[in-house]
Amino acid sequence: MTRRQNVSNVVPRMMVLSAVRRFVGFVAAALVVALCAGAVAGYLAIQGLNLSLLRRAASFVGTLTAGQRVERLKLDVNANPATSELSVTATVNVRATAGERSRLYFLLNDGLRIRSAQRTLNSGVSVPLRTYQAAVLAVVVLDPPLQKDETTELVFDYAGKLDLTRLGEAGDRSGKEFILGPEAFWYPLDGESFFDADVQVTTPKPFVVAYNGVPIDESERGLLRRVHWRSERPVSGLSLIAGDYRLDEREADGVTLRLYQASDVQLDTNATLDRMERARQLLVERLGPSGFRRTTIFATRAIRRGFNDGTGLIGLSLRYFRQSDQGFALIAHEMAHDWWGGTVAGHWLSGQSGGQWIVEGMAEFSSLAVAETEYGPRAMQQRLPQEFFDPQRQRAVSSMTVLDNLLDEEVARDTIYRKGSYVATLLRRQLGDDAMFQGLREFLQKHRFSHATDGELQAALEGDTPGKLEPFFADWLRSAKLLDLSIEPKSPSEVTIANLGKVTAPAAVDVLITFKDGAEPEHRTVAVGDTLGIDANTASISLDPQLIWPDVTRENNRFPRREDPLALAVSAKGTIAVARGSLLPWERAAIDLPSGDPSQRHSWTLERGLVQVPTWDAGGQALVASVSDPDAPWPSIVVLSSTGARRELGHGTSPAITPNGEVWAGQGDKLVHFDAQGVAEPIVQRARRVLDQPWPSPDGEAVAYTSSLGNSLDLRLRSHGDDRVLLSWDRDRLSCRWATDAKRLYCLIGGQADWQIWEIAIDGSAVRVLVREATAIGDLAVSPDGKRLAFTAAEQSSYPETRRELYVLQLDTRSVATFDAPAQDLSRLVWNGDDQILVIASEAEPLSYPARRSVLALSPSEGHFVEWTAH
Repeated sequence: MTRRQNVSNVVPRMMVLSAVRRFVGFVAAALVVALCAGAVAGYLAIQGLNLSLLRRAASFVGTLTAGQRVERLKLDVNANPATSELSVTATVNVRATAGERSRLYFLLNDGLRIRSAQRTLNSGVSVPLRTYQAAVLAVVVLDPPLQKDETTELVFDYAGKLDLTRLGEAGDRSGKEFILGPEAFWYPLDGESFFDADVQVTTPKPFVVAYNGVPIDESERGLLRRVHWRSERPVSGLSLIAGDYRLDEREADGVTLRLYQASDVQLDTNATLDRMERARQLLVERLGPSGFRRTTIFATRAIRRGFNDGTGLIGLSLRYFRQSDQGFALIAHEMAHDWWGGTVAGHWLSGQSGGQWIVEGMAEFSSLAVAETEYGPRAMQQRLPQEFFDPQRQRAVSSMTVLDNLLDEEVARDTIYRKGSYVATLLRRQLGDDAMFQGLREFLQKHRFSHATDGELQAALEGDTPGKLEPFFADWLRSAKLLDLSIEPKSPSEVTIANLGKVTAPAAVDVLITFKDGAEPEHRTVAVGDTLGIDANTASISLDPQLIWPDVTRENNRFPRREDPLALAVSAKGTIAVARGSLLPWERAAIDLPSGDPSQRHSWTLERGLVQVPTWDAGGQALVASVSDPDAPWPSIVVLSSTGARRELGHGTSPAITPNGEVWAGQGDKLVHFDAQGVAEPIVQRARRVLDQPWPSPDGEAVAYTSSLGNSLDLRLRSHGDDRVLLSWDRDRLSCRWATDAKRLYCLIGGQADWQIWEIAIDGSAVRVLVREATAIGDLAVSPDGKRLAFTAAEQSSYPETRRELYVLQLDTRSVATFDAPAQDLSRLVWNGDDQILVIASEAEPLSYPARRSVLALSPSEGHFVEWTAH
């Protein structure tokens, strides 16, 4: 879930995402077999990236496989992971569900060619079949045609080298792992079926095949290993996973838990199995049995996103285990796909069906629900802000398809995962747990092993009162309307409760009132239009403090309005810039230069929020800020002069100013710098990779930057035309600071399931690990004299109460001093001279969201925090 977020690929979403990515080939195939004007519209849509036309083309393609269902799939696979070659015999049992079928349609990888195909007639005689392949579409001609409700058996013999060039991260292969999800089209599939699977895989002996089925046989012969397994119930997809894995198992209440770990992954096995067991128990309690008596996870550095392949085999990136809950949320989300997508699927290409909400939104909602049960209400209060969504990017939940994930991924994430899960959480609060989960269980049972719509889910939740949820679904799922609760000043002694949004206002909303004299905070229930009195003892009023309502414009939910500090930047001249405002990047922020000299004080208002901490140039003359922009592929870059001027420079990610005054930034596969007129000139370009995070050295001789592809990340150094790799690692959060002598970098980096700080010398000498086994690290900064490294970190996990302290590391002796600010969580920090650290502190256990933030100052030589106020 970033979170996270992070978020996941599950069949059918996995099947579809890549199908959509490869739509050009798909539609070309449709043209080859003369599938009329709809395919032409699809072709034109793709060439122009017209989402409306593309949706229509997708609906047309969906009609190709309508009326056919795969009921059983038997695979005999010989795999050569080193060359991505497969040789497969696939036996497919297909039933016609509507009308007469003279053709059947399947998706099959571009690099796999059908060598022969046969059909077994009712008489038992096998006859050869005519097949056509164009791009990823395989067409089988039936003679005689297949009648409605008639089943036939097809046997395909095919082989080749998988074409993985358009699969994004799925195309990355190492010598130690072989990961093929259903999106690789490595077996004949139609994306609309639940089927019984029988799979036999032969690989070179060093490879261990990971699966989540009933084992039948495993044997070795010479240099080969063969694994044979079957599914224990119909499934929606299959993956082919093999690698240098070690397996740990546990039996719990009749369920087999299996954990495969890649050779470079070292998790706490028992703790991970504990989380798997607990997440599964809580999901079964709410959703009923899934039909799977096994749960299997393979943990790897090789994938960027988690997925559930449809059989209950879950792939998780190692980075998920570095999160503060140590992976519980993502384990629960992917396991929830045993129900959402693995038991009932959405219509994956149809618009206005709510299919993506059923699969992804409900899986994330299920994860939220079980986390709240496991860790308490505080966990829900921490998770819900991660589900906030940009009000200018979100759309109607029910309208989203996999095509939206392809062409507008940020909109899809805001809408499907975040808004979708938040809306489901609100629905649960309105219905109550009993009615909500009873309705979900009935829905899952009624539509078991089929595809359903949000209308059918609505009917299940309405129970005996049809239509009672229509206003809710109309507002929250079938429109892009939003709620915007606000506390508006009415007079010096009164405020009023308003709804500035278009969603129907709630009948009752909680309000929290705090008092200056320290009296116990007061909770009240109010409605839109109500008036509240305020007096001299009123400290604050917070509307909807527990985040019950999906109100993602939170700045106006407080009275008086607050502009808490977000970050600080100190120039070489000692000028301090203070960024203030909302943590949400779509809400207003401001940057101040609070100089003691009135003529030097300046302030800039940013209508959209900051994406990263502003940075000064070497001379302390200008700041560069990165500002959220919903209408551009990258944030806006704004240059703020110490004289008060403001200039919009262009767009890019992670802008930084070099010592000679150039602004560098990432733009997709390019690293660029901007000239005086704001024209972006490419410096480095690497096809298919994402270039980001330029860190100019303090002497101006070099720039470090990141280069990413899939889940692999390189930290590179560019200096005097030379461009080389300093470090290759798995892709996760990476933050670096230069040593003052420009000879080394100090980098915050993920270890195993921990966070670490590494010292990386640019001369290629060995990496030195300075800090390890931290649960979380917030920020790091090098002192101006270059002798000390300050960082904020949490040593141990106490989720959801994890709290970071301040550490100061003496770099020559590696001695560490720890400074705690009780009841505060410390995050971003800067050095203000050689003996003062300024750090952003927030309430560790806030009464309402967001927590109040302040700036604390610490002199390491004195050893205590004081509140810092800008002068």
